[in-house]
Amino acid sequence: MDILEHCVQDYVNGAVWQKNDQYVLTLSPYEIVQKASVVLQPPVVVRYAIPRIGPNHLYVVPAIFVSEKGGMLYGKQAWQFIFKNYQLYPRAEIFGLQSDGKKVQYFLRELDFADHPRVFAYENEQKIMPSFQLDGFYPSKEVQPPSLLKTLLPITAPKAP
Repeated sequence: MDILEHCVQDYVNGAVWQKNDQYVLTLSPYEIVQKASVVLQPPVVVRYAIPRIGPNHLYVVPAIFVSEKGGMLYGKQAWQFIFKNYQLYPRAEIFGLQSDGKKVQYFLRELDFADHPRVFAYENEQKIMPSFQLDGFYPSKEVQPPSLLKTLLPITAPKAP
């Protein structure tokens, strides 16, 4: 089973900019962020992660949900199901990619659904280690943001003229 193939992710034809100690994603590669430098060129792979319960604060990008009876869901369908039903299936398992690059398997009860999910940027779909954790995104009039990105990341200050 290929975890990378099923990770909860979006492809964005934008760039990641570093401004002070924050990383922001532009939704178009041509948009400029004032007083910032490009740290990741387009296209950018964006993956969504759930915090683990525990002291080491690792995050898991879900790929495959397996219920106690063997039913399976993949990618964004798995994401939507577990966020609506995690209390009902504490012994169900998630296979995914951990923020330290390891392929992992956890019970849903080992994930912290009370904490806010994280958004990570990767150079390409084959990378297993995130390049950056995103802090926000710059909107674009021409490009509609992916729905998960829009719900999980704040819109940052307006882009430069």
